[in-house]
Amino acid sequence: MAFSETEDLKPKNVDLQPLRNMRQPVIFVVGGPGTGKATQCKKLAEEFNFHHLSMGQAIKDRFKKAQTPQANVLQALSDNGGIISLDEVMEILELEMLRLLGREAKPFIVHGFPRYIFQAIQYERDIGFPRTVILLDADSRVMRERLKERGNKGSRRADDKAAPIEERLNQHDSTIQEVIDYYEPHNKLYVVNANNSVDQVYKDMAQLVELWA
Repeated sequence: MAFSETEDLKPKNVDLQPLRNMRQPVIFVVGGPGTGKATQCKKLAEEFNFHHLSMGQAIKDRFKKAQTPQANVLQALSDNGGIISLDEVMEILELEMLRLLGREAKPFIVHGFPRYIFQAIQYERDIGFPRTVILLDADSRVMRERLKERGNKGSRRADDKAAPIEERLNQHDSTIQEVIDYYEPHNKLYVVNANNSVDQVYKDMAQLVELWA
């Protein structure tokens, strides 16, 4: 049985109109592993009063809540850099956005989405374009060093080990250009040099986020 067929996670009659109609901007932050997406987005959300949505954490929370064999299998797949189906990713993203919007109407900063062009296309079909997409761009060497350092510091992430690191980098390299090519013609893409220090990257991102705060 496919995970999307399980009744405990499959949403029923979800109304996406509140997301289509909201005036608050949605900012996507994309980039390779080790570029600091989670760290920077958390700080930006606090400073500018945005909803902070980590796609990776939302997936983990959803699977943990389900407590089904299918959820456990897919959680392991996600932890090791595997691809979760489009339907499942969109359900998790949209339901979490609706939940946060229902709590308070304010802008969103979302990281870890879209990872693939088909996710970007489906979001446009379901809701529309995000206000902007910030790409944290770093050299593979820099990302590799940061991930190894994180693993050496005792990271619990399975994909911070040596072999999964290379798989994650290769996967990012093979998919990010399509995402860039999708948003760039619409003037939605802004690039931040993530080879720089954490403080400099934050400063550069904050200058962009402030435009839509």
